Amino acid sequence: MHKPELQYDHPVRVVALQNLEAMCEHVSGGMCHKFTVTHVGKTSASVTYSNEDEHGRARPFRMVFKAYQRAGTWGRTDTFIMLEPSRTVGETPDHGGEGWQSFLPVIDCPPMYRDADGAWHVVPAKAA
Repeated sequence: MHKPELQYDHPVRVVALQNLEAMCEHVSGGMCHKFTVTHVGKTSASVTYSNEDEHGRARPFRMVFKAYQRAGTWGRTDTFIMLEPSRTVGETPDHGGEGWQSFLPVIDCPPMYRDADGAWHVVPAKAA
């Protein structure tokens, strides 16, 4: 009899660092729900989320994503981030271990592109 084994096939979204920064800016909402790329290393990148409560306290915490670098064009090193949650840091007990859900607006952000003038735009959804 065949022993049961795990089967898993899931596409992982990978974006360039510049795209992640644009995505954070796109989903951030004025005075609340702020997303910012706060750390970039060779193997990880962090996005910090803060949302002020009724007393004006932000209580930020961050999500760590896996990242990798490779030699890019023009002799520079390009950084890529896998939008697969790795762990949260600084999450408060009132999140009940579910703080990762606060980062879904970034993870689920539509694809973005930069035009010739350097402005970022959301890729239009395909008409059904």
